[in-house]
Amino acid sequence: MEQETPLITTSFYKPGSVVLVQDSKNEGFFFIVKSGRLRIESGFSFKEKELSRFEAGDTFGLVSALTAGKFLGNIVAETPCELIKVPVSKLGEYLKGRKSLVIKMIKAYSHELRILDKYLADINHSEEWEGHPAQLFEDAAFYIQHNEDLKAIRALQAFVQWAANEEHYDEKIKEAKDILSEKMNAEILLPERDRIVELKDKDVIFVENEPSSEFFIVKDGYVKLSKILQGNEFIISIIGVGEIFGEMAVLENNCRLASAEAFGNCSLMRLTAENFTDNIGEKILQRIFESLARRIWLGHQRLSILKLPEPVARLYVLLEILLQERKIRTGEDEKKEIKFNFNLGDLQKMCGLIKIKRSTVQIFIDDKNIEVSDHEILIHKKDLLDDKVIGFRNKMRRQKLEIIF
Repeated sequence: MEQETPLITTSFYKPGSVVLVQDSKNEGFFFIVKSGRLRIESGFSFKEKELSRFEAGDTFGLVSALTAGKFLGNIVAETPCELIKVPVSKLGEYLKGRKSLVIKMIKAYSHELRILDKYLADINHSEEWEGHPAQLFEDAAFYIQHNEDLKAIRALQAFVQWAANEEHYDEKIKEAKDILSEKMNAEILLPERDRIVELKDKDVIFVENEPSSEFFIVKDGYVKLSKILQGNEFIISIIGVGEIFGEMAVLENNCRLASAEAFGNCSLMRLTAENFTDNIGEKILQRIFESLARRIWLGHQRLSILKLPEPVARLYVLLEILLQERKIRTGEDEKKEIKFNFNLGDLQKMCGLIKIKRSTVQIFIDDKNIEVSDHEILIHKKDLLDDKVIGFRNKMRRQKLEIIF
């Protein structure tokens, strides 16, 4: 039998054994099904995917381990089962060298993130998203109209590259090339040869609907993920050091769901599905899965607030959620002045408040505890923010929110 890392244990269960109890707290462990089959007994309803059992090779517990959350149902052995129990702090150490397991896990968590991002977008957009590279030409027109020339260049370049191998696009290809050469004097923005990529503010990494072959880890700085909704930009997330992004499209062999651009100066590591486990160590592996778990948790939290009818409530509650995410990431509970490196417009876009009058959120703007500028939001006292949020959270608890996972 394979020698397990100390503190990593293997347990055996007979059919009918209760492995985990609903509403019990995860004390920091991640589980891998080595053999057998388990079922989930829960009163929650699920959509988009069947979530009723775990089989050999499946994993569970990552999000609840990192967020000190609770298990949503009883987990019961249907057959003789063997479970590997891994302290979440040892996850990177355990996964190093287990490439097939790493790929499977990233695919599973990335798929969940893609569904979350889709729901976040759908709440603000009535049409079903059907990504396709042919859309890049129209996307470029939107970017030009909104003075997003760097994104327009990237979209047109990606369109030309894709359409060169397709039929019936000769005229569109010529038009795209004319726009690039005559109006934009375009250059390649992200050289294929660079494994470490250094970017300046607003440099484009990729655009939505672009075919994909690589993904990235943030080494320094921040990256903004966004998409076009109803002729406006909707911010999906602003991610920082240690976060992985772009992996969903690569591992699912799909086009990009969203656009990514540098949010201030940043440094990235470029990877592919074939080589990334060979190029990163235990610590980065650990951070990748911590990042995925936090983003899944944050996605669920944002889904709940997007159902709040009051725009001001959304702003306050999202700030508090972002503070919770920061605490999960750093382990520090901030008590003094707290600074976010985005402005009110960015916060509104993250809340789904794409088209809204300033007067609608004037109460938030006039709050003396919150200082809003062109580049950041500063909270003077966390306790005062908490007091505001308590009332809004009580209202959320009284609402019957649909469970989608």
